[in-house]
Amino acid sequence: SFMTTLAVLQNLAKVKWKSKSRDIAKVKKLEDKMTIELMKLLDKLITCFYMASDERLPLVIFRILDWSIQQGYCDVSPIAFATTGMLLNGVLNDLQGGSWYGEQAIYLMEKAESRSYLARTMYIVYSFSFSWTKPMREMITSFLQTYNIAMQTG
Repeated sequence: SFMTTLAVLQNLAKVKWKSKSRDIAKVKKLEDKMTIELMKLLDKLITCFYMASDERLPLVIFRILDWSIQQGYCDVSPIAFATTGMLLNGVLNDLQGGSWYGEQAIYLMEKAESRSYLARTMYIVYSFSFSWTKPMREMITSFLQTYNIAMQTG
């Protein structure tokens, strides 16, 4: 609907401004257990909305991204950056912006303690963000690494 589209565009503008104006390297680790569990729940909602082709999907992604920037990163944060990059590339044709969010996802993924989101994050970044801005020869190793991690972690 028109209102959902308007809300998505408003949230995208807000999140892009916040993330570009803040150094992601200075974002602290999230310690609040309740917020971490809420972010994990929102991640499950991402999957449900994707499967149902629900137009509110970007709003959930942007909420995780906003909380990650405002309150700190957790294991779910790289997924939000990766999917934002995918949306920028695929929907808005912002290839440089999408690649930037992919780079932030990789950076946060390296800082995260859990490996449970590693393969999914890498798959999204290398398939949907970097594939538009980096030569494929450079990415073959990353694709194989993603495959091996996915096979090891399930």
